[in-house]
Amino acid sequence: MPHEIPTYVATATTGSGPLAPPAAATVISPRQPADAVADERPLRTLHQRWVTVVDGCFETEMECGDGEPVDALRTAWAHALRHSAEIKRELDTWIGNPLHDHLTEHHLLRLAQATGILRPGHSMHEALDEIEGLLRSVTAAAEERTTWLGRRRRAAEERRLIFASMRPS
Repeated sequence: MPHEIPTYVATATTGSGPLAPPAAATVISPRQPADAVADERPLRTLHQRWVTVVDGCFETEMECGDGEPVDALRTAWAHALRHSAEIKRELDTWIGNPLHDHLTEHHLLRLAQATGILRPGHSMHEALDEIEGLLRSVTAAAEERTTWLGRRRRAAEERRLIFASMRPS
């Protein structure tokens, strides 16, 4: 019985057709030696770490932000760059590798779908161009450094809001 490679059901479609299936992580075909799979592990690990950071930041921004998905993604990307710059730098050394480009394209398409950039009548290439342009314009978020006076003003404002909420209407 020949070894069958699993098939994947497309989860998103656009005017140009369904998304391509992701590459299988551990399936070794006669055309792909075991050494090739072992060589891909560091790249897959780095990519997964980056995706986890970005997606976590994006979910947090969607929950705590103003609800605008594109702004939430922009803020999440900036926070991910600040918190995990070394992962992103190392991942960027793989640019041009077919597997890197494939994994990155699929992650960006998922982000485009989540933000509404990938919409009906919009091709995947248009969505990729739009989201890449959006993310290229993002810089790492500056770490918030408050001064003694800033912390004191914030505490005073918090007390004022608490007391205002406790007053009878």
